[in-house]
Amino acid sequence: MNTKNDTDHSFSQKAMRLIAKTGFSRLARLMRRSHPEWNPRRWSNQELRRFGALFCGDLINVSGWNDEDKQGDVYANYFPNKGSYSISNFGGVRGASDGGREVSLDLSLPPDGEFSSRYDVVFNHTTLEHVFDVSTAFDVLCDLTRDIVILVVPFMQIEHWAKDSYRDYHRFTEFGIISYFEERGFRVLYISSNHNPVFPIYFFCVASRQPERWGGKFPTGELVWQKYSDNGDYKRSTGQHYKIME
Repeated sequence: MNTKNDTDHSFSQKAMRLIAKTGFSRLARLMRRSHPEWNPRRWSNQELRRFGALFCGDLINVSGWNDEDKQGDVYANYFPNKGSYSISNFGGVRGASDGGREVSLDLSLPPDGEFSSRYDVVFNHTTLEHVFDVSTAFDVLCDLTRDIVILVVPFMQIEHWAKDSYRDYHRFTEFGIISYFEERGFRVLYISSNHNPVFPIYFFCVASRQPERWGGKFPTGELVWQKYSDNGDYKRSTGQHYKIME
C-alpha cells in the first residue's frame, strides 16, 4: 500500500490548485484595474453617450427602475435632444420606483395596442435575460417604437435573480439579436461588445424600423472574426468591437 505517497500526491494537487486559483484571482484583479473600460456597465454607458445626442422626440426607458446609470447619473441625461422622457416598470424588486412618472408595462405579455408606436426611441438595459418568453419581450419593445430600439443584453454574466421577483433565463449572441429584430421588420444599425477575459460581457445594439433615415450616422464596417481552426470555426477576439451598416 502507498497510503503516504497517495496522501502526499493529493496534498500536492490541492496545493497546486490553490496556487493556480490565487494566481488567477490576482491576475484578474490586475487586469480589471488596468482595463476599467472593460467593465460592462461603464462600457455600455460610454457607448450610449456616443450616440445619445442623435435621438430626439419621445423616449422611454423600459424596465428602467429609477433610471440610474450606476455611475452617479440618470439615463435621461444621455439624450440631450429628447422631447419627452418616460420610464416603465412592473412590480417586484427594482420594479415600480414610486416616482410618479412611470408607465406600467409587462414585457412577458403580448402588446395590446395601448402603447403602440407611442415613442420614437425605446431604450432597454439588461432586462431581457429576466423574461422567460423573450420573443414576446422583443414584440413589446418593437411595438412601442415608431423607429429606434436601443438594447443592452448580456452575452456572458453570472446567473443572478431575486426571490419572489425576477429569475434569470437567457444569454444572447449577435446572431440572435439581429434575427429577433429582423423578424420584426427592423434592421440593426450598430452592434458592439466589450469582449474581454475578466469582466461580464454585454452587447450594445441600435436597431431601426426606418434604417434609410440613419445613413452615415453610425460607424460602418463588417463583422470581423478570428479563425481558429482549419474546419472554418471562428471566435470573437478579446476587447474587440464590431459594427455593421452599409
